[in-house]
Amino acid sequence: MENFNWISYRLTPKEENDFYLLVKKNKGDLNKSFNKSINENIKMIAEVIAVIKKSENEKWDDIREIWNTIGHICYISYDFKVIVKALLNEEDNEKEKLLLRFASTHLYESMTKIVKFLGANFSKQLFNLKIDHELLEELSKIRTKFQDFKETHQNDFDRVRNTIGSHRDTDIVVFHNVLNAIEKTPIIRIIMEFDALLNESGVVVTKIMNVTAKMKTR
Repeated sequence: MENFNWISYRLTPKEENDFYLLVKKNKGDLNKSFNKSINENIKMIAEVIAVIKKSENEKWDDIREIWNTIGHICYISYDFKVIVKALLNEEDNEKEKLLLRFASTHLYESMTKIVKFLGANFSKQLFNLKIDHELLEELSKIRTKFQDFKETHQNDFDRVRNTIGSHRDTDIVVFHNVLNAIEKTPIIRIIMEFDALLNESGVVVTKIMNVTAKMKTR
């Protein structure tokens, strides 16, 4: 059996039982909360697309680049809201396994992309627009949190991606072992941790959207 660091996210049998009983008990409220967040993401994405199109027409290249990055972040947030909701609701074991495989490979891609999206180029674009220093500091802090998350989990999810994702391992025994090492509860807990960071970044992104929209797009 393959060994992964995510075993530190395991719960005791009692803790795991209590966790899923709590999820079952509050499923209605959880789904309402996820649906609200998903709809907010959809609205934000629509707003991003509209601003990008206007920026293209008006030749506002700086705004277009900034909002293009924001759009990618919104889609990552949207994806993981949908993934967490699906995992907490799915009762078919085989469908659940497929969801976990997708979630694990998608998490690697997303944690890598978001650190890049929030990097020096994005900060430079905002700096050039004379964005408030405090907002740039907030952006830097959330990027550091994503970077720490990536450093903690990258090796595990890189192995999953390279084995069962786009770079499928030619050794079927290795493929089988990695596939069966993906554990539901640790993966859900890690994804929820990532989703919490996405929610935190959403506050900063919304501020950036509001500030930059006022500059040229009234």
